[in-house]
Amino acid sequence: MIGDGLQYGALCGDRGILFAVGYLAGNIYFEVSDDDGESPAEFIDGTTRKQISAGDAEQPGIEILGSGEIVVSLVNEGTLEHHTSSNFGESWSEIG
Repeated sequence: MIGDGLQYGALCGDRGILFAVGYLAGNIYFEVSDDDGESPAEFIDGTTRKQISAGDAEQPGIEILGSGEIVVSLVNEGTLEHHTSSNFGESWSEIG
């Protein structure tokens, strides 16, 4: 299942694709599934999970914008951060 092993997970769906974010061992990770969450899809590098950032053990938020851009909000060392990906989670940039 998508998100297996992640804590404080959040899900969001768009156009038949399911996106998951969650906490694991001091970091926030992202996964994507194109089979209704049965399994995570592989990224270009062959992995199924991408690290977005270090983060606190709190639930992150995820939203898909109309442009297809993915935005994840998380808490890192007590500070709210926002990260974005415009390539379906292959890479992430902090905004603001």
